[in-house]
Amino acid sequence: MSSTYSFDITFVKRLVVISKVMINETTVVVMTYLLVICMIYETISYNVGMITGAYYKALADKDWNQFWSQTLKALVLIISIALVKSCKDYIVSTVYIEWRKSLTTKLNVLYFKDLSYYRLNVIDRYKDNLDQRITQDVDAFCRSLSSIISDLLVWPFIIPFYTYHSYVIIGYIGPLGCFIFFIVTTVLNKSLISMVSNKVYLQQQSEGNYRFQHIHVRNNCESIALQSGHTFENFKTQQLFNQLVSVQESLIVRELFLKSWVYLSDYLGSIISFIILSFPLFSGKYDNYLAADLSQLISQNAFVTIYLINCYSRLIDTATQLTTIGGTAHRIGEVLEILNSNEDNRQSSSDLNTCINLLGLCESNNYCNVVNVSIKVPKSDETLINKLNISINNETKLLISGPSGTAKTSILRVLKGIWKETNGSIERHIDFDDPKMVLFLPQKPILMPITSLLEQLSYPLKPDTDKYMTNKYFRDQIIHLMTFLDLHQLLQRIGDHFEKQMDWNWIDCLSPGEQQRISFVRLFLHRPLMAVLDESTSAISVQMERKIYEECNRLNIAIISCGHRTSLEEYHSCVLRVQKCDNPINSTLNEYSLQRLR
Repeated sequence: MSSTYSFDITFVKRLVVISKVMINETTVVVMTYLLVICMIYETISYNVGMITGAYYKALADKDWNQFWSQTLKALVLIISIALVKSCKDYIVSTVYIEWRKSLTTKLNVLYFKDLSYYRLNVIDRYKDNLDQRITQDVDAFCRSLSSIISDLLVWPFIIPFYTYHSYVIIGYIGPLGCFIFFIVTTVLNKSLISMVSNKVYLQQQSEGNYRFQHIHVRNNCESIALQSGHTFENFKTQQLFNQLVSVQESLIVRELFLKSWVYLSDYLGSIISFIILSFPLFSGKYDNYLAADLSQLISQNAFVTIYLINCYSRLIDTATQLTTIGGTAHRIGEVLEILNSNEDNRQSSSDLNTCINLLGLCESNNYCNVVNVSIKVPKSDETLINKLNISINNETKLLISGPSGTAKTSILRVLKGIWKETNGSIERHIDFDDPKMVLFLPQKPILMPITSLLEQLSYPLKPDTDKYMTNKYFRDQIIHLMTFLDLHQLLQRIGDHFEKQMDWNWIDCLSPGEQQRISFVRLFLHRPLMAVLDESTSAISVQMERKIYEECNRLNIAIISCGHRTSLEEYHSCVLRVQKCDNPINSTLNEYSLQRLR
């Protein structure tokens, strides 16, 4: 990846890749409408510009009829240009929305495909806030690009048009002077844009780090308060904010030079237009014109030349937008590059896994075989376990126990497939990605912050609202399970509308024990063939734990549990004990033994 983020060939390549994602059938149609509207707008603008010269002539000739004719024409043109400009702004906003939809949808699909979100955030430890790139950076990029798209569409048409009219009226000196002015200003702009766009990239990065620190405080506020960590959190928050301010201060200094040059170019454009007009005027080209005709001609000449200069000036003005586009294009382009980098390999791996699952469906009692599997920490040579052998079927009640740091959860990660086994093989005969087959319950349950009870209980599947609305048994089942797991107070708080989105944060309002019980309501609603419980009852009383495991037994759900509680052994038929190796040569290796309990 690039270590610099300037306005260079890398930016152009990334902009092309992003454009391919954004451009589809809908955006092409909308942009076609925008081009038509822009052409109509420029046509009306040209006619409005000619009105001033016609007024000069009518007033100089004291032609009353011509004066009111021009006034009526001017009113019609002004009303028309106001309506057309409003339509143009509306279509530009539509373009922004369509671009953001296309780009965000593509990024989301790639991000959530084949565990990319897990690899980038946990295994590969991607260097930046991916959430900010997919949300805020995409919004800033699409908004900035849409603000200049109308000009980009019409410039290939209006610049030749006004260049031709400037040549006809003034001669070659008109378009040539405007073009030289544009080249000189553009060359300097390029270097200034590169200086600024790099700082825009760093600003977006610093904004993400600062925002993430506040998210960290919000998500861990109780733990911070219990540990009196506010002094450190304040220090860290202020440190990240100071880093952000430092980048912003450097950015505005560079923007000072860029904006100074942009504004200077704008004002120079008006002077240059009159300098160009002076050549044919003082050379005597218009000496045979009457005063009224000369006034009209000078006005129209000035409009054509100034408008051509304005076209070039608007091109230069886009420099300030290009700095935002450049910085965010680099950040979005990096994400697309890394998400697309191994897509073909991941696809082939996914296809293979699907074939294995489908092949094994005939073995209805055999869910999974772990054969001589070795486990290593990803991106590391540290071996955790060697030659692990486990057979899992419909009657499995397996407990994985051992001290902290002995790779108990790592076994579950490999079993799920989010970590790859180093050696050996795992034969999965049911689909571990289907919550109706296998449901994993972590120690800290996943709760959506702002959502409905129906969505919470349906997770990780989409809620079936139609089933809830038409099936009374399904609704009664939810009430029964919530009451069974002592969540009746939560039911009273929610009321009868399980599908209604609550306006409070579930994570803040529920205790750890209530959160874990919510996850078991999910388990009993989905009724998978197998449940994998990683410390899933650690915040639940022993009495409630017994009820949960007895219900799993009644529903014939195979169980793999990971935990420290000695009470868990009562509900399992086998225990896989993992402990640190005593051999100092293999100090990172963990030993295991499989023991039958009953």
